[in-house]
Amino acid sequence: GLDFEYIRGRYERTETAYIYREPFFSDAVVCGDDLIGCVEGEQFFSQRNVYPETSARASMTRMAAHAENQIRIGDFGLRPGLRLSYDDFMENVNLAPRLAATWDVFGDDRTRLIAGLNRYYGQTLLTYKLREAITPYQPQERGLQAPLPTLDDWSDASRNLAQISRFSSLDTPYSDEIAAGIDQQLLGGRLSLKFVYREGKDEFARRYGDLEEGGLRSYTLSNDGRSRHRSWRATWERSWKQHFLSVNTSWRRSETNHEDFDASVIEDEETDGRIWYRDQLIFRDQLPDDVDDFPVEMRLTWIAKLPWGLTFTNFTTFRSSYDRVVNTLRQQELPPAEKDDPEQAQSAPVYADRREPSSWRFDWKLSWEKKMFREQRIRVHLEINNVFNEKISTEPTLLQYETGRQLWAGADYLF
Repeated sequence: GLDFEYIRGRYERTETAYIYREPFFSDAVVCGDDLIGCVEGEQFFSQRNVYPETSARASMTRMAAHAENQIRIGDFGLRPGLRLSYDDFMENVNLAPRLAATWDVFGDDRTRLIAGLNRYYGQTLLTYKLREAITPYQPQERGLQAPLPTLDDWSDASRNLAQISRFSSLDTPYSDEIAAGIDQQLLGGRLSLKFVYREGKDEFARRYGDLEEGGLRSYTLSNDGRSRHRSWRATWERSWKQHFLSVNTSWRRSETNHEDFDASVIEDEETDGRIWYRDQLIFRDQLPDDVDDFPVEMRLTWIAKLPWGLTFTNFTTFRSSYDRVVNTLRQQELPPAEKDDPEQAQSAPVYADRREPSSWRFDWKLSWEKKMFREQRIRVHLEINNVFNEKISTEPTLLQYETGRQLWAGADYLF
């Protein structure tokens, strides 16, 4: 097979935007004309990022070729393959081998062993190229004039972290994957167990320079990123008469030494600031997100065909408790050694560990179907999502939750 793709993208910021940071408290501050970043006699922002009005356009061509072969030798099956890819932005030629194997142990399809060995290269995103073309933000800072408590004018800071994002000079990130599993007939149904181990290499990461005055650091992009991912999944399914039942459970664990650039590839996240965590002053990107323990999830699906053309479907999801790091939205003063410069912030946000509770969720669907003239049918359905209106947190710091009880009703006419 052959793939060819041409992509064009555009980014526009129609007016200059400001993001204010680092509040400084002073009961004697005189704000003057500043009505946004200052409260008279109380506090003012000592830093801000200026995002100028800008427009950027970019295009990219991606090409790939792949080949694979199905080989059957008795009860053994092999599927070797290769994929060759290239794009005119990073200009890297990437060759990814693939191999899948199966073994029908007793030759009767009751027990099958499955294995795979694959390499996957990350797809170059057009947003990477746009990011290089976008006018970067400019950090600015200010303090109090002496001896009067009036504010200085904003002045450009000496560093500009966004100007050194250069993805085109890097190697393409990739991951090597090993998969193994078993497919077994059991209790009138089929049980599937699968384990996946994936190791990411050459991933985009920040390489920081030395600590500068005021606790700042500059960085360059590199291929120093590494990650590991492990997951287990077990599924059992069975159909009988008018019923279908599926039960599956999964667990995964990921480790990485860098932040995810795909999550915020257009605008830089504020990862250069310092925070408090476990009574230590660290940089935000040093938070222990290098090990993410995800909750164990169990899902049960039951579909039953009832009399009078009715069908009932139940989805039950259980998620175990798990740990995460959250922003408490509190501030804590810096150590005395960090407070020598009165123009710098005197406090930093506090992060803490939090245990998320386990949760249950039920989703139900009831549908009625009736055959009309010839092959025409009418179907009416009612869905109730989160039947018991469980309060399931998705982002505790921002008080965000999954949608509560939700009802949907609809009708379809098939012809």
